Amino acid sequence: MWGLGQRPNKSTDEYPRRQKAITMLFWRIELAAVESGTPAIYDALINELNEWMISYRLLVKSRITRTANRKVSDETGSDKKKAVAMSAQTSATA
Repeated sequence: MWGLGQRPNKSTDEYPRRQKAITMLFWRIELAAVESGTPAIYDALINELNEWMISYRLLVKSRITRTANRKVSDETGSDKKKAVAMSAQTSATA
């Protein structure tokens, strides 16, 4: 098992499968809450998982974006981004 700060040795293609597994976990917790007749017991668990999921989704999106940017950079042969500053009088590219 890996923490949020660590990058696993898995491809990005596995994230949708993990997302589906976590969604199934939520459904099963909700079902258990309904079947038990005391859904308030499960509220804290669901809230904690929701907080974790926010961080997880942001992490996955940032890694997907970084991978896509790296592919574009490799295709164009440019490994540095250009900074462009423009004004009414001049334009400069660094």
